[in-house]
Amino acid sequence: MDTRPALDEYFMNIAEVVATRSTCLRNYVGAVMLKRGESC
Repeated sequence: MDTRPALDEYFMNIAEVVATRSTCLRNYVGAVMLKRGESC
């Protein structure tokens, strides 16, 4: 069984996927906003 990624790694992976949808051809930027104190 695979181990679960740490939360920071998990959200960085989400941001990388979001960046693939960027309309700018020079910069691929992705962002994820979290509510302080929230955890999964």
